[in-house]
Amino acid sequence: MVQNPGTADAYVTLEFQLPPGKAADPFSFDLPAGTRRSIHLDDLPGLSDTDVSTKVTSTVPVMVEQAMYFNYQGRDGGHCSAGALYEPPIIPDTTKVLQATELDNLVGAAKSGDGKQLVLTFGADVGALRDIEVGDVIVGGITANTPYGILQKVAGVKRESGQVILNTVSASLEEAVWRGHLYEPLDLSAAKLVSTRILAEGVEFAPGGGIGGEGGSGFQDAAHMELPFNYTFNNVKLGTDPDYLLLNGRVGLTFKADFNVDIDVDWTSLDDLLDDVDVLP
Repeated sequence: MVQNPGTADAYVTLEFQLPPGKAADPFSFDLPAGTRRSIHLDDLPGLSDTDVSTKVTSTVPVMVEQAMYFNYQGRDGGHCSAGALYEPPIIPDTTKVLQATELDNLVGAAKSGDGKQLVLTFGADVGALRDIEVGDVIVGGITANTPYGILQKVAGVKRESGQVILNTVSASLEEAVWRGHLYEPLDLSAAKLVSTRILAEGVEFAPGGGIGGEGGSGFQDAAHMELPFNYTFNNVKLGTDPDYLLLNGRVGLTFKADFNVDIDVDWTSLDDLLDDVDVLP
């Protein structure tokens, strides 16, 4: 649904992001002031049977809502969410991105005598290396020469005999990117299960099986985003004498959801990045 609450007419364009190997043409329409329009994506060419994300652009400010309705195992359901305003990343001019052309010429990386700096030696003054100055932040991806990538701040530059020697110190992510987006999908397969926690004595937990199952060898393929669990209760007492319930048997649950994580960062400070995630039942 797209709504135009303003006093000026809007021209709206929907662009679609699909799984690899699929494509769909953009869809554009006029939206008069003070009106709204619902677009059923299944009715548009190329969108009737696929996953899709939608980017909405407009000549004037509009409001956007995504609604989804479904029937799962005979049960009706649905959800809706408001569209998020896209803010392009801000990368300062002092951030220099080193591509393969520069990184392939990295011939040495060693700590300085006091251990406070990392000295990077490049065998040729090529590409972005020509413009590097003191105070710049250099960023590089994973290559054979940089197995962990590079995120360093330049403290000194020396050019001699065709080489470029950079004295660098550690840089923070907020120095390299002033505003940006981090996106990381979570793999919820059995191999990624870090720990489980039993809530009461006599309760057993096993991933797999789903509702009515006998327990499987693990989670289903994470691509299906469907997580079955079995809980077995062996004389579990809820409450105290004389008022209590005694539980025996097994309960199967199937949890289905989209676990994409989208972190929108407008940098003020970022002190910690968490590497480990515990999945708790």
